Order: sequence, then structure tokens, then C-alpha cells
Amino acid sequence: MTNQYKHLKTKLPIFVLATSLLLALAIQAQAQISTNLCTGRSLDLRTQITAPTGSTVSWSLKPQAIAIVGGSGTLHSMALLANGSVVAWGSNNQGQTSVPASATPAIAIAAGSDHSLALKADGSIVGWGSNDQSQTSVPASATPAIAIAADYQHSLALKAGGSIVGWGRNDQGQTSVPASATPAIAITTGGAHSLALKSGGSVVGWGWDFYGQSSVPSLALPATAIAAGFAHSLALLNNGSVVGWGNNVVNQTSVPASATPAIAIAAGDQHNLALKADGSIVGWGGNNVFGELTVPTSATPAIAIAAGSFHSLALLANGSVVGWGRNGSGEAAGYDAQPVASPVVSPTATQTYYYLVRNANGTTTNGTVTVTVNALPTASLVVSGSLNCAQTSVTLTASGGSGTSYTFANANGTLGTPGSASTLVVSAGGTYSVTVGNANGCTSTTTTTVLSNTTAPTVSLTPATGLSFCTGTGVTLTAQPRANTYAFSGPGLSQNESTNTAIATQSGTYSVLVTGSNGCTASAGVSLTINPDPTAIVTFPNGTTVQGTGVAIVTLPPFTNPVLIRASVGGDTPGSFYVLSSVMDRINGYEIRQVDSNTTGIFPINRPGLFTLTVTGAGGCQRTVQWVVQGQ
Repeated sequence: MTNQYKHLKTKLPIFVLATSLLLALAIQAQAQISTNLCTGRSLDLRTQITAPTGSTVSWSLKPQAIAIVGGSGTLHSMALLANGSVVAWGSNNQGQTSVPASATPAIAIAAGSDHSLALKADGSIVGWGSNDQSQTSVPASATPAIAIAADYQHSLALKAGGSIVGWGRNDQGQTSVPASATPAIAITTGGAHSLALKSGGSVVGWGWDFYGQSSVPSLALPATAIAAGFAHSLALLNNGSVVGWGNNVVNQTSVPASATPAIAIAAGDQHNLALKADGSIVGWGGNNVFGELTVPTSATPAIAIAAGSFHSLALLANGSVVGWGRNGSGEAAGYDAQPVASPVVSPTATQTYYYLVRNANGTTTNGTVTVTVNALPTASLVVSGSLNCAQTSVTLTASGGSGTSYTFANANGTLGTPGSASTLVVSAGGTYSVTVGNANGCTSTTTTTVLSNTTAPTVSLTPATGLSFCTGTGVTLTAQPRANTYAFSGPGLSQNESTNTAIATQSGTYSVLVTGSNGCTASAGVSLTINPDPTAIVTFPNGTTVQGTGVAIVTLPPFTNPVLIRASVGGDTPGSFYVLSSVMDRINGYEIRQVDSNTTGIFPINRPGLFTLTVTGAGGCQRTVQWVVQGQ
């Protein structure tokens, strides 16, 4: 047996029939949902789909991965996404990661050394990458297929009846399927060998067997899953134990106790992975030169695993793929589905969200929810003015760009009838709001305050009530505060309308109506009494009397003795006061006067000249009379 395949670098994990059927169900169950959201609002994505009881749902900004494989030789990796698209990363020296459009939508994938395969829902197979051994030239006999596998330079297809078709390199018989291998339910390929799993749990191997990798031991039966590395093989039993055979130079077939019980297995070039029920991963074999056995925390809990030459992959429940180990060609870069942390989202622009529902029975459904974010109307609310005594109502005018509906409200609730009317007349002060809706159903609310000033001015009128004054003098009435207009009323009133004053000259009641700047009015009043002027009468000894206005001429006998005059106020009203003044002399233009006063009204006159008598009555009013005394 030749060992010409010892230069090979790795091998991919198995791809079983059951997985292919589940993937087909997932691809066929896609749904595209469209919904609208208003800017600044939140949406619970869970309200857009119906998930069966017991299922789990993951959300992401990119399609979730539902299957992964790690290529061998030139180091590349692939992921099948829930929407049927295929992504590949790592080495592309033969175009093995340049996925052709014809390969999608796919339901299963496989990766060899420098070539890749995709299985489509109609059973056709598309290959790309290196074809130096015709490994991507799919024969007609291989289709329609239900599962595929690929290795270094050969490929396999499993058909619905359980038959297996191989193509590509066959120098070790790796594509010469023995009759004992069929009918099969799962297939996998190693460096230059192949394995088939049958319905009863038996495993059949063929091709290169230099290390016994194709000679299945009895301990590997009955199996539920199989995997093949470069020169070794693995079987997962129904009790969760794992059995390895073939090359064990780096303990790749010495399964550690920690790897069991397992629910899935994967084989790389010289290392293996086991996935446990709790999502943890255990690796063994190889020399861990590139860290391919050192599982990072980010890789667990996992729901699927894959192994390449010196790198490893884990598929997470959120649809992302985590890689570790050798990454010289980017083969361990992984795939970020950009999981959405919470299903309650607040996108700022139109966004498509991908969902993947994993049902309790193992089937999956997937689809998208495209959220179109619509702009809010620009709500505006303008008030026509302020409320006061002159203006008892104002108009609210709303606008909002493409607003089609308006709802007005205040603290007590909705006002009027919501609809297309954009104005509302109100007669009370306070805070008002309007909610503007547009054709997209988006709303925006804004508020404004209607000011109200209906406070009447506090009016006073001075002088105060009860003022008395004398005839002919009058009194100035002053209204406060300063305001816009004043309207005085009362008998014999004289008013300057541009001021807050008026002059009263008669007895009676006076009032003022003040209109403030807000149009509100208030009034104040005052009662005024006019005291009559006294009637001054001066009587001389010769019976002559002087009264009234003007200057009287009085002729008296020669002054041998003072002459007494008598002044009275209409019958000697008690409380009167008399002041008599006379000019005694004039010097250089100045008058020298003599002034006498008393309450009797009796004064002596001992010389001729000009005399002035001022009488103050009991009410405080005065009367003045004048006369000139001359001798006979």
C-alpha cells in the first residue's frame, strides 16, 4: 500500500442524510415579511411571526448559518445559510471560495482540498474550484442526490434509494463504491477513503486503508453518525460513545472520556471534535500546534461542529460561526451573522432582520422581516394671540408637512373631532397639544401655551371720598394705575382724555372707568362737596357798607379819633376769621403794609388809604373786599 497521501493536510466532517432533509425543510419554509415603523419607535420582532410552542428563535442582521464544513489541503471553510445562500472563506487559490450563483439556493454543502460542492433542492449538484481530477465534474448518475461529501480530490453523492456515486480521483478506489455500502443513509470522505452509514447502524469503508482507516471495527457498531479524517475514522454510537480507528500517531483515535457522551462528531486532518448535549466541545489528537484543540469560550454553547486541516469551527444557535486554530489563509475567520441582542428593535433606517426558528422536533423555519422606517410628520402648533377681556377666543393652527389628520387635546382630553381640520378655536388659557398623523400612520405631537390675562386693573381715585372745596377753585381727580384709557363722569367735569386726571368744580359724585392694556375694566368713585364762599360785609360808623367786588370809595370825617369798622360773614358765622391789611407807605416802589387779624371782625381805622379785608368762613372758603378811605 502506498503512502502517497501523507502530504494531505485535513478532512471535513460528515454530512448525514437526516441533516440534508432538515436543511431542505428549512430552505422551503422561507417567509418574507414587510412591516412599517415610525422613526423613533420600537418594534418587537416576535409580533411579526408565529413560533411554535417550545421552539427557539434567533434574530440577526445577516442570514443565519445552519450548516458548516471545513475544507482540507489549501484550507478553506464554508457555511450554508438559512436562506439557501452559501458563504466561503479562507484560501481561494483554485476559486474554491468563489461561490457561483448557480450553486444557490442550496440545501447542503461539502468542501474538499481545493474544491467545493453544493446540493440544491431539486437534487442537482454544483461544483467549483479545482477540477484537476474531475472532482467538480458531477456525473449525471450522481443526481438527483440527497446528500454530498468531498475530500482531497474526490466527491460522493448519496441518492434517495441509498445508492452512492463517486467521482474524481480514484487511485485508491475511493470512488469505487462497493455493493456492501448500499443502501446507505449517510456518507463521508477521508483523505483517500470513504465511509457509508447504513440504516441498521453498520458502517462500510473503502479506498485507502494503509492505517486501517477503511476497516471498520466491530466496536464501531451500531453507529448513528460517522466522520473521516486524513487517515483515520470515527463513529458516534447511540449511547453517546465515540469509537476511532486508523492512524493514531497523534492519538487521534484515542477518544478521551471527557468527549462522551457526545451528540455530534467531526474529524480534521489529525484532530477530532466532539459536541456534547450542553453545547460544550472537546477536542483531541493532533499536536495542537495552532490551537485547533483549544476551544475558545466564544465557541460555546455550540449546536454543530466542523474540523479542517488545523482549524476548527463551531456553529452557534444565533447563526454565527466561530473559528479557531490555524488561520494563515483566513480559514478560521468564521462568519458573523450579526445577531440582534434583543428582538425589540429601534432601527433608524429601513432594515432587514433574519430569523431562524428551531422547533422542538428538530426542524427549522426561517425568513426575513423587513422594517421600513417612515419619517414622522413635523408637527407645529401656532396660537393666534393671547386671551384677554378684549379678545375672548383665539385660534390654534396646526401643521405637519404631509399631515393628514390632527387631534387636538388639553389636560382634560381630546378636543373637537380628530380629522383633517387643522384649526381649533379655544376660549380658555392653558397648555394645548396636537398630534399630527401622516399617510404612513406615523404621528408626532407638539404643544403650545395659550396665555390668558383677564385680571382687572386695581383702580383708585384721589382725592378720597368726602373732600370739600370752595366755589371757583375746583379739585383735580387722579386715577391710578396708569393704563390705556380713562372715562370720568360727574357734574361739571373737565377732563383731558390723554391723561389720567380730571377737574371737578361742583358738588356731587364722580367716578372713573379705567380700561387696562388687556381690555379689562374697573372703576372707582368719590363724593365731593363745595363749601360756599363767605359773604363779606364791612359796615362803617356813618352807615356806609362795602361788599362784593371792586374797590369802593369811602369818605369819612377828619380823623380825630380812630374809626371802628365792623366786618361780618353773612350774619357773623361762628368760626370766621378776618384779616385786614392796609398800605401805610410806598418807598422806592415797595409797599409798607399793616396787617391785623381777629375773629371779631372789628378793626380801627385811623388814616385814609387802601384797605383789603379777607374773610375766611367756617368752611375754609374766603372772600376779599377792598376800599379806599378818603377824608372830607
